[in-house]
Formats: sequence, structure tokens, C-alpha cells
Amino acid sequence: LAAPSIADDVRVLILSKFHPGDVSIEAERGGFSFDADGRTVLSRPGEPWRATRYEDRLLFSSGEKRYVADKIAVRPSRDGTVFALRAGTARRRYRGMLSFRVVADEIEIVNRVDRDEYVDAVVFSEYENDAAAEALRALRVVVNTFAARGARHSPRDGYDFCDLTHCQTYHGALTRTAVDLSTVRGMVLRRNGDLVEAVFHSTCGGLLFDETY
Repeated sequence: LAAPSIADDVRVLILSKFHPGDVSIEAERGGFSFDADGRTVLSRPGEPWRATRYEDRLLFSSGEKRYVADKIAVRPSRDGTVFALRAGTARRRYRGMLSFRVVADEIEIVNRVDRDEYVDAVVFSEYENDAAAEALRALRVVVNTFAARGARHSPRDGYDFCDLTHCQTYHGALTRTAVDLSTVRGMVLRRNGDLVEAVFHSTCGGLLFDETY
């Protein structure tokens, strides 16, 4: 069934597993702009930036350029821009917008991304790219249903989902995939007209509830 009317994008807490205190960011195609406490700054294409903790605030720097702010909001300069982020041992790529702030001595990073891009990325983060095509399409329906039910975190957190198994595994932007998922885009699971609680797992630990559907 078609999905209900929900937000076109989602906000995902990313890379928290790595407890980042230092993050590098670079736009792979095109430049970007960012807001630093109300001041808008333009970055040149290919210009590397670094976010670090500065007491209880954030230092955003590139060479001699330095901006200290409570929050940094990064926006791509054009469609198709991909951000390359490095935090500790993690190196991942993201589309959409990014925001940075210091929370409990760590840098909190939130990726605001198109919902369909998020759902597709979750499918290939949760499952191997060479899995059977119909298995991947079935998983996309489940993942989209989970996202369609709405945020798993409180609005005061500033994000809807995290990128861990507490919500759905999300490793950022897709590159190339071997399976076309567009045939099931927009589809969700319902029971008696309501969206089901579409949780899923890679292993059940040997136990399952009795089937009731």
C-alpha cells in the first residue's frame, strides 16, 4: 500500500558510535555554505574543513579561517554534492545537510537527508549489495514502513533516528547498487489500515514469538 503523507526528509544522528571529538569534512563535488551562529560563510570546492571541540562550543576551521559557534549548519551548494566525513576510524559519505554541535564533550552530527535516499541507504547498510533482488526489495518495504511510522527519538533531541541498530543501520550515501529498488518505492506494510511496527533483526537469538498474523 502507498505510504501516508509524512516528511520528505529525515534527521539522522550519525557517527555517535565513534564518540567524535574531531571531525573532518570535505565536499567531493561542488562547494558548500555553512551558518555559524547566524553568519553565513561560503566554502570553495575541495576546501577541507575540520570541526573540533572548543571548550563547550565548536571550532570550525580551514587553514587560517576559524569560526567558533554553538552550532554549525552545513548546506551543499548544488544538488548531487556528497560530503566526505572522517571521525576517528570512520570514513563515510553523506548527502543532504549536516549540523554540528557539542553535546556532553562530544561532537553531535545530524544528517538531514531525503527520506527515499535514507531508506535506500538503510537497505544496503543492513543487507549485502549482492543479496537476492526480491529480498532487497522486500526489505525496502519494511524499512520504509519503519521510517513512515515517525521519529524514534524525542523532538528535543533534534533528530528522528540514529544510525545504529536502535533504529536502523545507516552508513550514509550510496554509490552504485546492483539492484533497482524503485519498483517498491512508496510501499509500506499495514494491518487493519494501520502501519505495522516493522522492526526487524539479523538474528533472533534462537527465539521468536508465536506467529499471530
